Amino acid sequence: MRELKPDERLIVDFILESDAIENIFSDPDYVVRRVVQKQQKGHIGALLALEILANDPQNNYVDKNLVCNIQKLIVEEQSEKGQRMLQQDQVGQYRKISVWIVHEGEKIFLVPPEEIENKMAALLAWTRWLQENARFSSEETNIARIASFHYRFLLIHPFADGNGRTARALTYYLMQSSCIVPFVFTFHDKHEKYYPCFRYPNSHLMEEYFKEKYQESQKGGR
Repeated sequence: MRELKPDERLIVDFILESDAIENIFSDPDYVVRRVVQKQQKGHIGALLALEILANDPQNNYVDKNLVCNIQKLIVEEQSEKGQRMLQQDQVGQYRKISVWIVHEGEKIFLVPPEEIENKMAALLAWTRWLQENARFSSEETNIARIASFHYRFLLIHPFADGNGRTARALTYYLMQSSCIVPFVFTFHDKHEKYYPCFRYPNSHLMEEYFKEKYQESQKGGR
C-alpha cells in the first residue's frame, strides 16, 4: 500500500485515538485502507466529509443538520467495531432519554432531553458567530473559542451515544475551517488531562488543554 499523505495520516491518527478514548480499539491497517479508499461511511466518512466542507467557502456553518449527520455516520458503524447498535430514533437525532455520568461515585444527570433543542440552538448560533469572525481573530483566540464549543457541546450531550467522537470530529472541522491544523486528542490524555476539564465549572481548563495540545502538535508531537 502506498505511503500516506500527511493529511491522510492525520485522519488515521485522529480516528484511532478518538475511538480509543471511548475504549474502541480499531485495527490500524483497516483504518488506513479505508482512508486511502476514501470510505464515505462511518467515522472515516465523517472526517473526510468535514475536510471537504472545510475547504468550501459557501454554506459551511455548523448547524443542526450537519451535527446530526456526523453523529449518524459515526454511530452507524458501531456493530462493526463490537459496539451496541442504537435504536433508530437515537441515530442522527437529539436524544429523548436522560443520560448521566458518574463522578467520584456520584451519578450526575446531564441536560434533560426537553432542554436540548434550545441549548443546542443557542450553541450553534454562537458557533456560527465564531466561524464568521474567525478570520478577524488571532489563532490563540480561535483555539480558545473552539475549546469552549467542545466543552459546551459535551456538557449538553445532545445524543444517546457518539457524543465524544462527534464533538471531536466537529472540533477537527472548526479548526480546519479556521485555518488551524488540527491536533489529535490522545488516549493517554484521557484521565489525566482531558476528562478533568469537564469537572471545572467553565471552559477555562479545556481552553488551556487545547492550547497545550496545539503547541505540542506544532513541535511535532501529537
